[in-house]
Amino acid sequence: MSTTANIPTTEYAYAVVRRGGELLVIRRQGDGAPIPQFHLPGGRVDFGEHAEAEARRFVLEQTGIDVTNLSLLARGDEVMKSLGTSSDRVTWFFECELTDPPALTGDAEWQPLEAFRDDDALLFPDEALALIDSRTGETKE
Repeated sequence: MSTTANIPTTEYAYAVVRRGGELLVIRRQGDGAPIPQFHLPGGRVDFGEHAEAEARRFVLEQTGIDVTNLSLLARGDEVMKSLGTSSDRVTWFFECELTDPPALTGDAEWQPLEAFRDDDALLFPDEALALIDSRTGETKE
């Protein structure tokens, strides 16, 4: 009998959008960190929605660009424990293609992947860079 059936599940969907050696990211504001911090376009999946559709929606809302040909890069599943309760966190990562040359909005920008590999900037979620590098065959030195 599975004990996870009674644990609430929260899903998150993130988009990996590349342009050459650059990655589409959102700059995190106001955290006072000594190096720049960024996150992939994405967020919490609304109840009853599909992670792939939500990832596409997040890219459009957070960056102003449309993406196509989403393909599953990875799915992570972990049980989070906090204040005596447990919840299941499911994280989806989708690779995407640009539909046309983007004009970015908000805090979206292109950052070289090397900045994250060289620790010149931080990328969230934490496992994102390793997943991206596993697809390209590159690694952080």
